[in-house]
Amino acid sequence: MNKTTWLVLGAVAAVVIIGLASYSIGLQVAKTRISAVAGPVKLAPVVTNTPMDTAITAVTTPPPEPTPKEKYPPFSATEIISGGKIVWHEPRPIDSLKLFAVAQPVDGYYGSIESSVTYYEVGDITYQGQSGKLAFILAYADGLGPAGYYLVAKYSTGKVLLKNYSDELAEAAGEIGPEGLIRSAVTLDSALVIPSLTFPEKIYGPQPRQTLTFVQRYHWQWIPNDLIKLFDDKQVGTVYTATSTNGFYLKSAGPLGGVYRFKADFFDADELVPQIIFNDGTKNKSEYVYTNLSGCGSRDYAAVVSTEINRAIDLRSVGKNVHGDVIYELRDNNSLRLKELYEHAYVPDGQLSYEQFLQMRPLLYWVDPFDRLIELKSSKLQPAAECGKPVIYLYPTKTTPVSVKLAPQGGFTYSEPAYQGGWSVIAEPNGRLTEVKSGQHYPYLFWEGRGGLYQTPDKGWVVRQAEVANFLSAKLSALGLNSAEIADFKDFWLPRMQTKPYYFITFMGNRTMDLLAPLTITPPPETVIRVLMDFTPLDEPRAAAGFKIRTPERKGFTVVEWGGVLR
Repeated sequence: MNKTTWLVLGAVAAVVIIGLASYSIGLQVAKTRISAVAGPVKLAPVVTNTPMDTAITAVTTPPPEPTPKEKYPPFSATEIISGGKIVWHEPRPIDSLKLFAVAQPVDGYYGSIESSVTYYEVGDITYQGQSGKLAFILAYADGLGPAGYYLVAKYSTGKVLLKNYSDELAEAAGEIGPEGLIRSAVTLDSALVIPSLTFPEKIYGPQPRQTLTFVQRYHWQWIPNDLIKLFDDKQVGTVYTATSTNGFYLKSAGPLGGVYRFKADFFDADELVPQIIFNDGTKNKSEYVYTNLSGCGSRDYAAVVSTEINRAIDLRSVGKNVHGDVIYELRDNNSLRLKELYEHAYVPDGQLSYEQFLQMRPLLYWVDPFDRLIELKSSKLQPAAECGKPVIYLYPTKTTPVSVKLAPQGGFTYSEPAYQGGWSVIAEPNGRLTEVKSGQHYPYLFWEGRGGLYQTPDKGWVVRQAEVANFLSAKLSALGLNSAEIADFKDFWLPRMQTKPYYFITFMGNRTMDLLAPLTITPPPETVIRVLMDFTPLDEPRAAAGFKIRTPERKGFTVVEWGGVLR
């Protein structure tokens, strides 16, 4: 079994691994409200008919002229909704609405409690004869993931949670849901439609093939600080881009916006194999990635190369894609970019000679419909940091047929047993799995793939190397893993944590994993534990603030996933 490729997410954590998750994407950028640059970007013509034996024509696009700073979002807007109206204003901190649990339960764990929840007033609402205030709620987890968000209308008759514009609520077994929200404190509304917060699945730019695909919503604290106006659309308004993420953004008058990405339209359905015919007539069969991988996922939506490569001098054409766009490679086989990739990339099947490395066409280049030079990197060359050994353990209360589906946005690179639209297994209470199709037995489900953007938490612990083993045993037990799972974890990770005298170690939990790669299991488990470890080797100790861990109770059908970032 190949245990190293892209992801290391581990048990159920495999989910996070390289998909373009939702958190991933726009959430790891600066968390302060930005000053957007509103000047339009000049879109140069896309080069699609360049002769095959010539280099790409240099395009000089002057940077947009800065304009006076504008607030994001453009608050103080009035919006008409069916049955009423909303007057948005700038978020104002308010006192607690007391919607979350006051403390963690003795025998379980809530995603957030009142002490980690922040409330803002963001507008006035008149709807179906009632007038009230709109509150936006950020519910932070104790170091184990990003904040959940909820939009609530406060009327004199009570508080109404607007489901269409809030994080998804898990099924609650009692008065308080897994996220910590007190169910009786609010009523739920799934009918109200707020047009400005309802983002289309696709946006179509002014030039051919400029199709953008919706990724997720974001709130105003998650906005990149380098937004640049790209184009205006009659239906959706102004579309922005950000060089920090190479994503695309829609604003709204309210607290939420929309994140989009451009999907390379000459890859196969799984976004793994680009459809290219090389100059010698051969068809490409190799897999490539076109985002910059980092840790267990990607650090951007596209690997855009700006100043590092001179298009006219450094590139030569090697083929065309199915749309007739020219595909390029570096003209100099001894370029620093190739040399560094060869030195630092990991090859699962063993080290290649430099000549073999070049024969695999490690780097290709393409000018996308937005006139961005995109770098395609061979999937056989793994980054120095990756996700390792993602596995999923299933523990039903009795022998049960189980269906498991994962949705990493970047797709799979490997799975065992083979993931063919999902896994169908017979799971036993001791964790043994039997694949229905083949009858083969497995201790867990294994997969690798591409994950989305995520941000390593600031909170964590600095641990002496000699104490790492005991530290992992204690923290993993607190996070809900049993002795066998802890042993598996340490067997894989301890050998990789031996080279430095100190290590900064932190963990992410269910919320992060669910955002990066949704997991669907049928029948639904009663308990899901997803743990992702990230660590940094240190020569010297540094200051670090840990966080409190609440141990979940393993009730009923339990699913466990562990993993970490391999460095």
